[in-house]
Amino acid sequence: MRKSFFYISLALITACSVIFSFSLSQAADMKIGCVNMQKIVKESTAGKEMSQEGNKILGDKKAEIRALEDEISKMFNDYKEKEMVLSPEAKKELKDNIERKLIDKDRSEKDLYRQLRNFEKRAVSEIVTDINKIIKKIGKDEKYTLLLDSSGIKNDEVELPMTNILYSTPELNITEKVLSLYNKQYEEKKKKKEKE
Repeated sequence: MRKSFFYISLALITACSVIFSFSLSQAADMKIGCVNMQKIVKESTAGKEMSQEGNKILGDKKAEIRALEDEISKMFNDYKEKEMVLSPEAKKELKDNIERKLIDKDRSEKDLYRQLRNFEKRAVSEIVTDINKIIKKIGKDEKYTLLLDSSGIKNDEVELPMTNILYSTPELNITEKVLSLYNKQYEEKKKKKEKE
């Protein structure tokens, strides 16, 4: 029984040694790189245009909301001035009008933020899809074993790769290369749409 235990232990140790040495030799042949997706999304031409368009949507809607706020403020001031001379029915009507306007303002604000979230989600998703295609092409063409996202983006709205890279040498970082290729591709796509 002791002999069989000895042989089994020896076989396991030998197997582990072979696997470990194989893994080390394979690791030496690996080519690893990292990409900062967050930087590409923010600094790309498409990302900057997305941000400008989002700010325009926000600005236009904020002006509408400010106009509602001004109207509500005026209605409230009118109510305060006339409160003593108004009949109970007229007071109730003015209060109801103010409440309706407040509800409209709240609805407009919620619609604005929902619209912005949907816009951002859709736009970022398109950008990330295009970036991922470029990264996959670089990975295949340049024979990378592994490409990691070094930005550590955590966003519940958009699924982006999550990796915690604590250290990498600058040579591994291909962010600028991906950014440059993506901007070039985006400009070509944009020109093509303009011609249509």
